[in-house]
Amino acid sequence: MPLSVSKGDALKRLIKELGIAPEEIACIGDSFNDLSMFALTPHSFAMSASREEILSRASKVVHSVAEAIDLIIAYNYISSTK
Repeated sequence: MPLSVSKGDALKRLIKELGIAPEEIACIGDSFNDLSMFALTPHSFAMSASREEILSRASKVVHSVAEAIDLIIAYNYISSTK
């Protein structure tokens, strides 16, 4: 990814444009270019094969995107029943 491109900046723009809160966002990543997104939401998922620096900055570590999606669905279900 070019140095001038930031996933975090793009996510900030989406937050502003869509009027959503960081708590309403989940992101999944596996590399250093994902850390700027991880910093914006409490729901960040790193792939288990990622480097330790990535794993330590995510709120959860998963083995697959499907696992992350299952956790997001379960979180949303629990949150909607409260």
